[in-house]
Amino acid sequence: MADFEKIIKIPWTILCIIFTGLKILVAWIRMNSKPGISNTFACLNGKTAIITGGNSGIGYTTSLLLASRGCRVIIACRRNAVKERDEIMKQTNNPNVIIKHLDLSKFASVRKFAEEIKAEEPKIDFLINNAGVGHVDQNRTSDDGQDIILQTNNFGHFLLTHLLIDLLKKSDGARIVFLNSFLAYLNCLCFSGLKPWKKLYFGSRILSYANSKALNTMAAQEMNKKLEKFGIKVFSVDPGLVQTPIFDVYEEPGAEEAFFRRFFGILTNIFSTDSRMAAESILHAISSKTIEGGLNIFRCKPFHKPRNCDNIGFCEDIWNKTERIVGLQPEEKL
Repeated sequence: MADFEKIIKIPWTILCIIFTGLKILVAWIRMNSKPGISNTFACLNGKTAIITGGNSGIGYTTSLLLASRGCRVIIACRRNAVKERDEIMKQTNNPNVIIKHLDLSKFASVRKFAEEIKAEEPKIDFLINNAGVGHVDQNRTSDDGQDIILQTNNFGHFLLTHLLIDLLKKSDGARIVFLNSFLAYLNCLCFSGLKPWKKLYFGSRILSYANSKALNTMAAQEMNKKLEKFGIKVFSVDPGLVQTPIFDVYEEPGAEEAFFRRFFGILTNIFSTDSRMAAESILHAISSKTIEGGLNIFRCKPFHKPRNCDNIGFCEDIWNKTERIVGLQPEEKL
């Protein structure tokens, strides 16, 4: 009887996961088609925001939107973005837009950036963990021995946020945002999912990306619990499907890269929205006076979180594991 019950249970569990996934997918498609304009009219004069990857894609539009409301914007990125900075200043008449180097795939770079910010800034009001990669070169492992997609999209931001907490505490009602993605619902997270894939099997890169975005949702949820006593609210934000360079392949594409380039090309042609609409959800998360912390925001409204986010023990284990991966010192922990 026990074996029979096991045989019945496994397919039933799989069917439940598939059904739940399809239900969320339908809800996501419906929500993605809505405008999702923020209802906040807050002036951000006197506020300072750090946005990683604020020179490209959704990050650039978010930088533009924040600067247009008078916010001082610090764009943290890997490459020279003088052209983008100058264009933001020209369009918004806001001279308070600066660029600082940050490579999230290297923990040493994250620590150097944080030290510079702490030496130069009296406070930080908004930290927008936006930067991300979807494809990388054949070397999938970072200098720190981690899956480079996971490190860039999640581990680097996790470390950065911890290192800047003291500056965020000095703000009156600071906000932190981690970017999510609809692919987070395809995550296969477990402890092994926090390590580099040993084999580059087909689809492993997209699974790393999905896992990184699910980790962002969990990080935002758990971080909000730890920081709400300081008046800091933390969110994950799904920007929707937007045509950005995150899945561009700069090397000669192999079979996997070619497949996913076509796959996402089809999806973006059908479901994509402009980056302004995506940036509206980020703006809503950092400036709405009524929104509750810890939520996953999509089209300026709360939306379902990926599976396992409601598993308290699992989320705590993932948090502890991530602390060890990024090398947090006892005094740096929340």
